[in-house]
Amino acid sequence: MRRRSQRLADRGAAFKVLYFFAVVIGWALFAVALAAVWLHFFPGRGQVAIAAASAVPLMLLAIVPAILILAVTRRWISTVLAVVLLGVGIWTQAPLFKAADAPTRGSVTVVQANLKLGQADAGEVVSRVRATGAALLTVEELTPQSL
Repeated sequence: MRRRSQRLADRGAAFKVLYFFAVVIGWALFAVALAAVWLHFFPGRGQVAIAAASAVPLMLLAIVPAILILAVTRRWISTVLAVVLLGVGIWTQAPLFKAADAPTRGSVTVVQANLKLGQADAGEVVSRVRATGAALLTVEELTPQSL
């Protein structure tokens, strides 16, 4: 059986370039999925970290074409690593998509208020929350002056 380098040497220049770019794209997709697993465990704070962490499920999808590309280009060790990474990705994300059992009884009253960047009457919101006996208040467009 001929070695890979010998098989590639017999191919044309266009094939070699395409092969090279396919391997690079496979590894880039692998890196995206690896970053997704890292972000799952990263205890980051701030808007950038939260935005990146919210993309983790979509980023993990990059491993599927990575597996296909690496397998087609016969990068077997890379393909095995990508399959392992797929398993780790499923292990991290599967619990997030499994619904928890619903409570058997009881109800929760939730009040949601949009303070319109401080234009709404905060006192009115407080009185409505107290009147309804809400267990949870969610507020949008809250400004420091409203506090």
